[in-house]
Amino acid sequence: MRRIKMMGLCLVAVLALAAVAVSSASAALPEYKTCVKAEKVGKTIPTGEFSDKNCSVAAPGGKYKLGSWSEAKKLGFKGKNGVSTLDSYIPENEATPWTGGTVAGVVQCKSGKSVGEITGAKTSTVTVEFKTCSSEGKKCTSSGQKTGTIKTALLKATLGNISGGVGSDVESVSGGPSASFDCEGLKVVTNGSVIGVNTGNVNKFSKEGVQTFAVNAKGGQQVVFGEFPPSPVTGEAHFLVSEITPPGVNLPSGQSTVSTLKGENEEIAD
Repeated sequence: MRRIKMMGLCLVAVLALAAVAVSSASAALPEYKTCVKAEKVGKTIPTGEFSDKNCSVAAPGGKYKLGSWSEAKKLGFKGKNGVSTLDSYIPENEATPWTGGTVAGVVQCKSGKSVGEITGAKTSTVTVEFKTCSSEGKKCTSSGQKTGTIKTALLKATLGNISGGVGSDVESVSGGPSASFDCEGLKVVTNGSVIGVNTGNVNKFSKEGVQTFAVNAKGGQQVVFGEFPPSPVTGEAHFLVSEITPPGVNLPSGQSTVSTLKGENEEIAD
């Protein structure tokens, strides 16, 4: 326990070292696109560039064209999560705390659901409710929720390039904690952000997209760096930090969950 406390107290200083790895810049960042009906000349001749609703078949003078995120009929979406975990650990390497270490505690939730909306070319907001949550046999609950339910704060997801694909960096809209809950006397408050890998609607139109958040065998987040604004909590590296009371320590944490999001037919154009 003494070692855990010492690691927690020194973590604030350790986080400043997160900026040692910086991703290289690319020509453009990914953004949301829609496929909408094109305007007509004289009310009869379309001026689009595609013949289909997914803007996949090029056809000069077609009925459809690529549109911005704001041209979508519906900006809202809903999501479902399977089993989700939050691993808090004593970092193996103080210079790179995001890489994992000795897992000191795990919160597991059996399912989850989310509600959100696209708010910009590269941003969306979402609130997630994790269901049937527990840690070491104790039920974990956010204030005002049913026993075993953890509800996040309003979160913002920002699109950016990651190694080999597209990611969404998720953090609290307010800049404060992303979640707060009590596991029958053990209080946990999470800060920072976490990067999920986007699939399903990247460079193709679909009403369904997937965000995958994964950890390694030591509890560390698998995707930490990408082209995102620095985290106000952890700098260039993006991962979560859990404040655990008692004993009153701050430990880096990794989140594992898969979120399937359904909404308007759209694509993330990389």
